[in-house]
Amino acid sequence: ALASASHVLWLRDADDRAEPLLAEALAAAEALGRTDLVSQVQYTTGTINFGRGRYARAARAQREALTTARAAGDREAEASALHGLAEALAFTGPLPMALARAVACSQLVGALGWLPMLYHNENMRGWILMWMGRLREADEVFHVAGQGAYELGDPRNAAHAFAGLGHVRWLLGDTTGAWD
Repeated sequence: ALASASHVLWLRDADDRAEPLLAEALAAAEALGRTDLVSQVQYTTGTINFGRGRYARAARAQREALTTARAAGDREAEASALHGLAEALAFTGPLPMALARAVACSQLVGALGWLPMLYHNENMRGWILMWMGRLREADEVFHVAGQGAYELGDPRNAAHAFAGLGHVRWLLGDTTGAWD
């Protein structure tokens, strides 16, 4: 219950209430031998740290979540941790490692048929590609992610992708619009 409560509080932007529960939730999940919950708490810890700009801590927590998920054979938790690690490494570097984690996440969520996470993760991959100067690739990734999210009825991730697409097109010198 603590693992779920801390995750729900994070989803509701109540990090200040979620963070104090994390250590207790992790201890309880470990005591119960629930690796699925351990991984979830580690992922939530990483995500809260990411949201607070503590990127090195976020990367550490996501690496722990990834190790736990892989040891348990939990592919969805593995995908979440790969995504979280890609996000954190996008800010701490190295960018090629961040990109490798984003690509691995996209391959895994694609195999799982988890389309909302695929398009969400592809947004991160697009930003990483843009920051690496690989603008044509970023353009394609953002375009596909935006279209996919839009078709799923996910306006948040569609807007995120189209914002990234606008940045890339502007950097490419196309000031006529990103919506083509």
